Amino acid sequence: DLGASGYLTFIDNNTIAMFPEDGRFDVDVSSYKSKDTIPDEIYKCLPITVTASSTLAPGNGKTYDAKNLTDRDPATVWSEGEKGLGEGTILTVDLGKSESLGAIYIRNGHHGSKELHQKNGKPKTIELNFNDGTEPKKITCNLNFVDGWDVIYIGTECSSFTIKILEAEAGTEYDDVCISDIEVYSAKLWTD
Repeated sequence: DLGASGYLTFIDNNTIAMFPEDGRFDVDVSSYKSKDTIPDEIYKCLPITVTASSTLAPGNGKTYDAKNLTDRDPATVWSEGEKGLGEGTILTVDLGKSESLGAIYIRNGHHGSKELHQKNGKPKTIELNFNDGTEPKKITCNLNFVDGWDVIYIGTECSSFTIKILEAEAGTEYDDVCISDIEVYSAKLWTD
C-alpha cells in the first residue's frame, strides 16, 4: 500500500520504482512471474535536501541550484560556480534525522544528452565526510564518467554528510563541473 499520495512507475522492463509519501524505492522484478512474488527486500530511498558552497549563476533560462540534484531529472543539474574546475567545492546532504545509510547513488556529469555530458566537467575524485555519527567516517572515491549511476556502498549512521570535490575533469567545452542527481538509500529494508 503506497498511501493516498504514493504512486508506482516502471523505470524499464525489469525495474519498478515506488514513490510513497516519504521516499522512493526501486525493485528489480525481471525474475518474478507476478506481483505477488515481488520480494520484501526493498531498500528505501531517503528524502534529502542538498546545499552547495558554490553554484553557477543562472543562464539561458536555466538554473544550476543544488535542488536540481534531488529532482530525478537527468537534464537538470547542479553546477559549481568557482573559477576552474570547482575543486574544493562542498555539497552538504541533509537527511532531516539520523538514518542508517546503505548506499549513495550519484549521476555524475550533465546527463541532459551525450553531447552535454561530454561538453561539461565532472567530478573525478570526491571525499565523503560522515561526521555526526558515533565515529567520524571519511571515504575517498573515484567516480566514473559513464552514462548512468555511480554507487558508493557505505555503512554508517548520520543525519547529514558532505561531498567534497577533490579532483575534477574539464569537459570538451566547459570547465563547469556538473552533477545531475544524488540519491541516498537506507541500510534498512522499507518494511523495517
